[in-house]
Amino acid sequence: MVNNQLLYEATQRLRYETFAKMSAEVNAAADLTRVAQSLASNLKYIVDASACRLLVAYENQVVSIETARAQWQVRAEGVAFTPFEQRVLATGVPIVQTDDQGGVLPLYGKPLAHLCFFPVVMQPGQQLLLIVGCKVPEAYNETDFRFFRLIGQLMLNRITSLLVLQHLEQIVSVRTQELRQANQELNTLFYRLSHNFRRPLTSLMGLFGLIRTITPEPQVHDMLGKCNEVLSGMDAMLRKLSTLSEVEAVEQLRMPLNFYSIVEMLRLHYQPALQDKQIALDVVIEVTQEVHFYAFVVHALLQNLLENAIFFLGQHPSPVRRIGVQIRAHQGELELSVHDNGPGISPAIQEKVFELYYKGDVTSKGEGLGLYVVKKIAERYAGTVALHSPATGGTQVVIRFALPEA
Repeated sequence: MVNNQLLYEATQRLRYETFAKMSAEVNAAADLTRVAQSLASNLKYIVDASACRLLVAYENQVVSIETARAQWQVRAEGVAFTPFEQRVLATGVPIVQTDDQGGVLPLYGKPLAHLCFFPVVMQPGQQLLLIVGCKVPEAYNETDFRFFRLIGQLMLNRITSLLVLQHLEQIVSVRTQELRQANQELNTLFYRLSHNFRRPLTSLMGLFGLIRTITPEPQVHDMLGKCNEVLSGMDAMLRKLSTLSEVEAVEQLRMPLNFYSIVEMLRLHYQPALQDKQIALDVVIEVTQEVHFYAFVVHALLQNLLENAIFFLGQHPSPVRRIGVQIRAHQGELELSVHDNGPGISPAIQEKVFELYYKGDVTSKGEGLGLYVVKKIAERYAGTVALHSPATGGTQVVIRFALPEA
């Protein structure tokens, strides 16, 4: 009697310890396959079961998990309760069968001597039917039924949680795709609109230039100059916005870059402004290898940095105004740097100058887009942007990109 009692206690302890282990595994499972694996490896140590099947109904979905001989099978589509199984769920009372013909638990492959259909119903839309089969004709007892309920509740809670997460992930995926598509459409629309708006501005500036040549009156020239200044500012703003949208809307291609050609184009474009503001432009290119990168990106970054430096350097009186452009390619990295010898940027606002429409000086006539566009372009192509402006004066913006291996 003592030995039997000790054996019984040891058996019960093993059952509870195994159930605790399975509970931890199931609650940590990230998908239905992990749940099935845990059930297949632990169930035989909790109840005398040769095969098992779980049918879980949540909302309008039914999921099946079947185990036999340490094997498992998960089905999440095309699963439905039989009329008999629906009646068991409706009554909420366990039913035992001893006339299995091998069709209830097909993964086992043979008829079973004993089948128990155990229903667990949390609420009308959250139900589980646990079907346990045994190859020996021994009835399950009260302790077995207690474990059936524990197993059923554990599985129902975890599987429905996984189904909810799966449903939410699907919703998020669909919404994300819709947002991406809408964002792409907006970028494309904005890209086209900004280009279309620039055309009439360019035409107006051309007409104003023509009027200046045929009108000798100084007052008219002065008014046309102011109009042209306003139009030039609008054109610069639209160009920056167009650049920003083009980065998102147009797929850029890597190609061998001629940095000298890019810089020379920018020098010619800004030569009138450089001469007008008496700014010297120094260029240093340290590239000894062929660099494959995005020409549009390099051109847009240097253009915005140069325009920004010319604009703000020209607002401050100085006997010598200089802007330096440095391009380097070394150790698998492309570095673009633009610096000036202006008064610099206060440490208090250095982190804010890359924000959209931020102006460090309320009297500034800038639109607060230049450095924002630079930062967005760099981030879009996995680059980094650093700003250096010491107390002694001067400002330097350095952009770095990792280059692909040759």
